[in-house]
Amino acid sequence: TCAAHDAGEFERGIALATSALKELDPAAEPARAARLLEDRSHFLMRLGHPNYMQDLHDALAYVPGDVAPVTRINILLFLARCAVTDERSCADEALALAKDCPSLTRDGGVEVAQLGEVPPRAGAGDQSR
Repeated sequence: TCAAHDAGEFERGIALATSALKELDPAAEPARAARLLEDRSHFLMRLGHPNYMQDLHDALAYVPGDVAPVTRINILLFLARCAVTDERSCADEALALAKDCPSLTRDGGVEVAQLGEVPPRAGAGDQSR
């Protein structure tokens, strides 16, 4: 799916992720299933599909914090940046997981500097106008 992303072939990325998910046993490889769902959600979002969030929520179900904390943190951060609701709770959970996982570093797959502050979504700023 990385090559499809780099090439801007989002439809192809969806097909690849979907195909890989069909071949995968999520019970045996929950982190891999979650990453594929996360990838597919990125492709769906890039193509403007309104249901891209469902893949992210499904991915979270596969990876509780004790199974794959880095994968869960990355999904939570994506949700925190894109979610219509509950972005603060996603960011708070990601921060708590990162604090409980001392092996996380900047090179550990998550931008720890992103944790703790969720940038406002476009149009979610000053509502006093």
